[in-house]
Amino acid sequence: MSDSEKKSGVNKNEWDDPFVVTSPTQLGEGRQAVNGTINEVDIYPEGCIYVKSKALNLHIKKLVIFDSDKPSGQSNYHFGIFGTDGNEQIAPRALDGKPGAAGATGNSGASQWKPTPGLTGQNGKDGENGRDGKNGISSLDAIIQIDEIEFKRGEMGDIVFYARPGDGGDGGNGGDGGNGGNGGNGGNGTEPACVPTDGADGGTGGKGGNGGTGGDGGNGANGSNILIKVPAIYEQYIKWQSDTSVGGHKGNGGAKGSGGQAGRGGHGGKNGGCPQGKQGNDGVRGEDGAPGKDGTGNTGNSGAASVITINTL
Repeated sequence: MSDSEKKSGVNKNEWDDPFVVTSPTQLGEGRQAVNGTINEVDIYPEGCIYVKSKALNLHIKKLVIFDSDKPSGQSNYHFGIFGTDGNEQIAPRALDGKPGAAGATGNSGASQWKPTPGLTGQNGKDGENGRDGKNGISSLDAIIQIDEIEFKRGEMGDIVFYARPGDGGDGGNGGDGGNGGNGGNGGNGTEPACVPTDGADGGTGGKGGNGGTGGDGGNGANGSNILIKVPAIYEQYIKWQSDTSVGGHKGNGGAKGSGGQAGRGGHGGKNGGCPQGKQGNDGVRGEDGAPGKDGTGNTGNSGAASVITINTL
């Protein structure tokens, strides 16, 4: 087989004869297109054939169905023509924003005759915004020709074709805001010569970081054109369903970061029986950050359904 044939998906010797389908079976995985002729396809209960975002030109000379009471396959179809969902294109949670870093604690003041106040805690960093969801990928045009249909069990039943383009991916969640750093404690006073020295004030807590904004949902893809060709005597047994794609959900905003705790005031100086200095004032607790906003839309836009046409041979 030539390189061009491999690239286009042509492989006349790819399928066994008969080609037995006992479970959901994807054709042309890793290829751009699927083209070829199969002498006989046997579809058993729980079996179905499908393609995802690939052009399909398939000629089946004889189709044998082993379940006439109901469509085979867990999704109740025999042939599926699908797009690729946005969530399938990327690892779970890969679009989420990273949480913001917490602020460092402020340094404590020096304990001395004239103590220094505690320093303010560092502000927490904002959480990263979530990224938008991936758009769905369309199904591609498909032609399926079936020359003969046989039902092995019971009377003639339905041959079901199902089409759906790719749904939009979900937007990433915003990262949580980082917590503010705690304020440093005020330095303690000392009293070397019976002169009262007050303790220094504690530092203010750092402000919490804001939560990141959630990403918007990706858009659903549009469908394609699907042509089913069968002899006129089999047309009554062909059933189909074509659904629209849906857009992805918006991401949630990140949680707000909490403000840092207030630093404690330093103790007043005390020397033997001399008067003691006053306790320093505690600092102020840092403000909480704001919660992140959700993505702007509830979902991405929906895509159009595939158009399915039946022609008789």
